[in-house]
Amino acid sequence: MAFILGVDPEKDCRIVFHEITKPAIEEAVQHPRPIHMEQVDAQQARRMLDRIVGYKLSPLLWRKGTQRAVRRARAIRDRASDL
Repeated sequence: MAFILGVDPEKDCRIVFHEITKPAIEEAVQHPRPIHMEQVDAQQARRMLDRIVGYKLSPLLWRKGTQRAVRRARAIRDRASDL
């Protein structure tokens, strides 16, 4: 996305916060980081794995009758398709 937006990933343009509170977000904005492309690549690999496993695992789990696991696999697949 940085490339699409024309943002240089080497500059401090990424903020990281672990809670959605005003102080946490303000702290993150005050201390931006560069984009680590290795982390971006790892996230994309995890997303693809979730899609592959979700598509292949969902029918198998449905046949086994574990509806909760099926819902979880489909939620992963749907979340990935929203991105």
